[in-house]
Amino acid sequence: MRRSEGVRGSADELGAVGQTLLTPLYARANASEATGFTDPLAALLLSRVDYDEAQIPTDPTTVAGTIYRAMAIDELATAWAANHPDGRIISAGIGLCTRHARIATPAGFEWYGVDTADVIAFRRKVLPDDPVRLIESSITEPGWTDNLGVRPTLVIAEGLLMYLDAVGVRTLLRTARETLGAEVVADYLHPLLAKNTKHPITTATGARFGFGVRNGRELARLTPGYRLAEERSTVEPFGGITRLIVTIFRIVTLGQRTAAVARLEPV
Repeated sequence: MRRSEGVRGSADELGAVGQTLLTPLYARANASEATGFTDPLAALLLSRVDYDEAQIPTDPTTVAGTIYRAMAIDELATAWAANHPDGRIISAGIGLCTRHARIATPAGFEWYGVDTADVIAFRRKVLPDDPVRLIESSITEPGWTDNLGVRPTLVIAEGLLMYLDAVGVRTLLRTARETLGAEVVADYLHPLLAKNTKHPITTATGARFGFGVRNGRELARLTPGYRLAEERSTVEPFGGITRLIVTIFRIVTLGQRTAAVARLEPV
């Protein structure tokens, strides 16, 4: 177990899926200067958590991929917030996401986060002065929107869909569309990667992937009322052999992506 001054919570308080929140937290706290990405709050929160090194995949590919994903979503969220100054962003499966501290938003803009009770309790323990309004609920249950008023909404699902099944993803999208009229930004894995039982994250935490799609259009088609507005790869920024493998994969699969971020708009 890794210990440091100022610790407020232990990763052992979380289940296998809950422990996956440590992977993006570690990556953001240790981003390479070459990426141009910084997240001081992530570094602070990581210092407040006890965890076993084996619980977090620290290989360069996983770390870099997590950073590229965060950067892509940050760009989309920044643009959306600029166009909706009276809006709100809801992080589905918020974990220890710190996006609210990385993106400048106007006064009156609202941030929400939805997650299970154990994760919300853990977040409150390590971030007691959290400005994000937290909702204790499973995002696959429609009731998490019950007390939300009407205003422009962007729902972000980062590092989440792969841990759900198709029914859960449909429920999330349907709830976002029918009760909030929300746009959605979500990352996904290709089904071949989602079937990988030896992925560094699943090996480290014991969690399992359960969902994948071939592209953003396939994701949008899961629920009536959405269309794919834009899509960004989270692996193409890689160089070397990884870039070569990704390029070959796209050629062989006629343009399908191994991993990407999709923005869905209501129609």
